[in-house]
Amino acid sequence: MKRIKSIILISLLISLLFTGNLFAKGKEQKIKGQARVNFRSAVLYAREKKIDKALSFYLKVIEEYPDHVVSLFNIAGIYNNEAFENPDKANELYAKSTEYYKKVISTMDAIPDWKEYEDFEKYRKEADKMIANQWNRTFKEAYELFYEEKYDESERIFNELVKETPDSLKTYQMLAAIYDKKGDKAKQLEYFNLILAKNPNDEKVILNIADDFYQSKNYPKAVEYFEKLIILAPSNAEYTFFTGLSYLYMEKKDKALEYFEKTLAIDPKNVDALANAAYIAQSTNNDTKATELLSKLYEADQSEENLSTLCYHLSKVESWNEMIKYAEIWYNLNQTKKEPVQLLILGAMKTKNKALETKYTAILKKM
Repeated sequence: MKRIKSIILISLLISLLFTGNLFAKGKEQKIKGQARVNFRSAVLYAREKKIDKALSFYLKVIEEYPDHVVSLFNIAGIYNNEAFENPDKANELYAKSTEYYKKVISTMDAIPDWKEYEDFEKYRKEADKMIANQWNRTFKEAYELFYEEKYDESERIFNELVKETPDSLKTYQMLAAIYDKKGDKAKQLEYFNLILAKNPNDEKVILNIADDFYQSKNYPKAVEYFEKLIILAPSNAEYTFFTGLSYLYMEKKDKALEYFEKTLAIDPKNVDALANAAYIAQSTNNDTKATELLSKLYEADQSEENLSTLCYHLSKVESWNEMIKYAEIWYNLNQTKKEPVQLLILGAMKTKNKALETKYTAILKKM
């Protein structure tokens, strides 16, 4: 770590020496009298690595010439380096450094022909980079506080960042996460909507909103956001499935079935979609559709529960030969249960299959 620090310090000092060149080839900002003497002193002290002395003379320069870009730039660099060397005062010093880098940019903006000045483009590029570095450093600090569950401290820093960069979506995302942890869903939604105002197709945010409405049983609002997700990702079976569930809880069975079938078009073996679609078909007396869906459900998940449901349904709709086929599978799967044997006897009687009736009647007597 000491080696890294020394490299950074040397890099900064080289920058200070370079920006203190009084014999620039390009256009130069004119300063006169004592300010010019102070500037020369600042450059000399920087060369001698007497940074505190250099800083004091650069500050004297900007007292007289507050728009002197080179001095502003070097003051920002000195504060940045001091922040690195003094962790206890880092936040305060980084803030000062950022303040002066911003002054570099705002000063240049006020100079119509600033690009004609020696190295001004380099200063601006470096100032932009250092401001971004400081913003990222502050963001990381707030992010770490969030994961330490220090939500109030984290929120305070993120709110400061919002003031600096109101277009930063990731800051709004973190504030939304903080209010989620605090259990303030209304405030979380406020930040989600700020994100969507800037990026209407943010799939993760829309999914969060849809899920929050679904979990809170506000199914009409959940549907509104799930349908937005379907437009963004039409091949995502989860979005169509939860839209179907939301409609089912709203007692809109036709719409629910429509979305479960959309789910099955994407994922034909989706067990949950098959089970819910079959339930709707049964509850609306659509026996043909129910038979089709329950058969597919058993093919997708060959559990005893699905097998028994299919058998009882086939018995209800008097599809005796199909019922016998599946009831025999059920009996062979679990020979301790009476239900498949009883269904087989019933099916044999209905189809007048005496041999089958005799066989399973004998088995039932022994159970």
